[in-house]
Amino acid sequence: MMNAHCSAISRPKKARQLHALGVAEIVIKNGAGTCLVSLVGDDTDGTESHECRLVLPLIARPVETTAAGDSFNAAYLTSRLIGVGAKAGAVRSATLAAQVIQHRGAIMNAPQERIRRINK
Repeated sequence: MMNAHCSAISRPKKARQLHALGVAEIVIKNGAGTCLVSLVGDDTDGTESHECRLVLPLIARPVETTAAGDSFNAAYLTSRLIGVGAKAGAVRSATLAAQVIQHRGAIMNAPQERIRRINK
């Protein structure tokens, strides 16, 4: 996964270059812009090699973008590790990142009961 500050035209080119180096699965996130998912070989949900661009939800009131990329990456890797397909994983990841950027310091308020269980 990479956060790319490159034009929409160069993102597919970057993906092809990385595929040529042996990278089978590539996700290029471009801030609030589109997300490119490019796969070589079989995806875990049975799809063949493909490339798709996802238009992500617009956040009306982003508060702070700290940790948006980290949140996206963590959610994507977790999704893929539990067997979620690449496209669905990218959508889940974008959803989490969209929630995170609506909170100052990238700290989302968790219910107090949940925090107590974690700290035991």
